[in-house]
Amino acid sequence: MPKIIGFGGEEKEFEAGELLRDKCEYMGVPFGCKDGECGCCRIVILEGENNLSKKNDKEKKVLGNDDPKERLACQTKILKGTVKIQYY
Repeated sequence: MPKIIGFGGEEKEFEAGELLRDKCEYMGVPFGCKDGECGCCRIVILEGENNLSKKNDKEKKVLGNDDPKERLACQTKILKGTVKIQYY
């Protein structure tokens, strides 16, 4: 089962294809709109970026770059494996 490891080592398991949004909120990631418009849920992928969905147009617009380590938790899906994150 895919999982996220947050700052401080907290772990949350996910179903493959599930958005990071709901469980990351419980890990302390701040959220605003939850629709990819505000950028509040910006996270940094420390490890495992290849285990995530590709950036969508909303992420590209809000983040303004193509850095695979910078994502929006409300738009990102975990596909497999383990991903270690940090939030701003």
